[in-house]
Amino acid sequence: MPISAARMKLYPGGSTMRDLMPWALVAQRLDEVLSAAELAAITALSDLVDPRRDPLFWERIVARVLGGETTPHQCGWDVEIEGIRVEVKFATGFDCNFANGARRVFKFASLLGAGAFPKSCDVIVLIGYDDPEVFCWVAPYSEMRSRTVTLSHPGGRVEPLGSKAIARFDRYGSSLTQLLPDVCRAYRDLGAAWDRPHRAVSASLTRRLRAGQPDLFAAERRP
Repeated sequence: MPISAARMKLYPGGSTMRDLMPWALVAQRLDEVLSAAELAAITALSDLVDPRRDPLFWERIVARVLGGETTPHQCGWDVEIEGIRVEVKFATGFDCNFANGARRVFKFASLLGAGAFPKSCDVIVLIGYDDPEVFCWVAPYSEMRSRTVTLSHPGGRVEPLGSKAIARFDRYGSSLTQLLPDVCRAYRDLGAAWDRPHRAVSASLTRRLRAGQPDLFAAERRP
């Protein structure tokens, strides 16, 4: 079980793996969330079609871990839990050539939806599968700024030990067994992100009223 941040403060002299390698993620295997019978069924099916390469498989895995329900096809999100709308995106690892050499990556597509079916979720869960390893990222949907995102395979990423290099998605690293608390955290962060513009407008309005200026936004707020 992970040590809480509050408890870690009691040991200022200690260092965690996240301190040494802030971009590192712990790989998990499916046997941590599936039964032996389910794994045997997947193995038997893999000669014909591998369920682990089907996005619907991972939607159901996430729904099971979260204790939520999957949604109908073409809904704006994939899993719902206590009113939290969760989108699940899946990608398999592959080798990609870059200017500084080849490395293994996961490429996630259609993050903003497509055509008449835009996404309207609160939290997004990215699942990277590279047999037999599973990697997860959980982020508030407000972080999705493009239709695609490419993430380096944590096992093939090379950084000097102790490097503080942080990519945008590094802080959203999760795992299958940590999905529930991380989805709740991302939902909280989403609320905070949406609340900032509202707070800014309210503060500006308060300053104008205190200065005796007219309320310029009265007409916009009128029903």
